[in-house]
Amino acid sequence: MAKITAGISLLGAGLKIRASSDPDPMDYAYCCYGCTSCPNYSSCGGCRSANPQNPFPQSCTVRACAIEKEIISCGLCTNLATCDKSLWTSYPQMRTTALYYQSLWLVTATEPVDKGNFLLYPNPAGNNVTLTCPSGVSGECRIFSLFGKMIKSDKIYGTTCEINISNLTKGDHIIQLFSQRKIIYSEKLIKH
Repeated sequence: MAKITAGISLLGAGLKIRASSDPDPMDYAYCCYGCTSCPNYSSCGGCRSANPQNPFPQSCTVRACAIEKEIISCGLCTNLATCDKSLWTSYPQMRTTALYYQSLWLVTATEPVDKGNFLLYPNPAGNNVTLTCPSGVSGECRIFSLFGKMIKSDKIYGTTCEINISNLTKGDHIIQLFSQRKIIYSEKLIKH
């Protein structure tokens, strides 16, 4: 099961993002509401995009907070259990749902990272890094800051993929490979 370190705040709490077959945080609203169900929920306007038909996303304090913190989901925020945003205080069941997803997405940092058949080199890297998988893969490579902000996303195919990281800031990042809606590989990537 692949896992990644999800940010300085999460590192401090001894947490990582869980991978395996758990749902992808990108498939949910910032508040962990299932985006695929949004058309059936009258007050949801699709918070991951600006929907001019519904002003709700622009006024949602939970959405604004997640965007300000540059995190993918409130389910990855270590302050979720005590957050006093009106959505959580007005609808405690939604907080319970978000905490449930947090329990799926975050695990203790003592669990090992399974790197499988993948090889990432050089690491530390300069302007380019190569990711190889002997059996071949088709998916999406995502690079995150240690705060959980997605910085780069590229489609990748085959057994070897060269990724340009010249625009990344120097320091530590997280690289993940998603395939068939699962995180199948993750590792710390150091840009020098």
